[in-house]
Amino acid sequence: MHSKKGELATKSVAEIALILFGAFAVVFVGASIFGGGSGFFEGFGCKVSVYFSDQTHGLMPPICYTQDRVIETTDKDKIISEVVENMRSCWNQWGEGDLDPDGENWWVNNEFKCFKCARLKFPEYKNVGDDKISISEFEDYLEDTNNKVKGYKGTFLNYFDNRVMFSFPGEYANDMIRSDEEYAVTFVENIKSNDLIRYSSRITTVATSAAVYCAVSGVGTPATPACAAIGGVAGLVFAMGEDVIDWISGVDDKDIIRVSRFDDIKLCKGVFS
Repeated sequence: MHSKKGELATKSVAEIALILFGAFAVVFVGASIFGGGSGFFEGFGCKVSVYFSDQTHGLMPPICYTQDRVIETTDKDKIISEVVENMRSCWNQWGEGDLDPDGENWWVNNEFKCFKCARLKFPEYKNVGDDKISISEFEDYLEDTNNKVKGYKGTFLNYFDNRVMFSFPGEYANDMIRSDEEYAVTFVENIKSNDLIRYSSRITTVATSAAVYCAVSGVGTPATPACAAIGGVAGLVFAMGEDVIDWISGVDDKDIIRVSRFDDIKLCKGVFS
């Protein structure tokens, strides 16, 4: 026999769990706001706020703070592992490339928006001789199977889904870490343009060109039904084909985890505040 009491009980438990989770989230986000952005509260509060920002398509902004971290060691291996750990923490807080905290971009072209998770300083490090740290050493660390990611089986590079950028001037290639510099670990969201806007723009451009070519070829004016139909089909095929080519070549709206000098934000058109 079907039990309505059982249904009500299950529904009540689900509602209570949802309320408790909401209250739990509010407490931690509140602690992040009023706690000045430090420690466990900040990290968890940021992660929860990014999730809710994704769920509300950017209506609720992320509440995160840039962490100032002074790494006081002269050991180059320790420095590399500390930088990568900050990259992992940042990537994790911002959804590991699976969330869209800013919603969709309603302009034709993709845009980048950034948040600096950490400002790193290395006051004790002496970048002399063999102690200099190159970008390639960081890349080797990310690919080394002996370096484990907490809660993940693959390498750090696999964890980041190959979405890593070390953005430095050429002279930093073999001398990346310097005691007189500040460094940023930055989450970069690639805000993909809305599908409707993107397709409409492509279709309009190609359809117009095809219809004009049709008219020049002597079939009729651009407004002639035959030319308009040819233009419409050509526009649609081009719009879809460009996305297929991007997919085959591996180009998509990937987010990025980026390490750079702190004041270098050339990639970003906007910042999360």
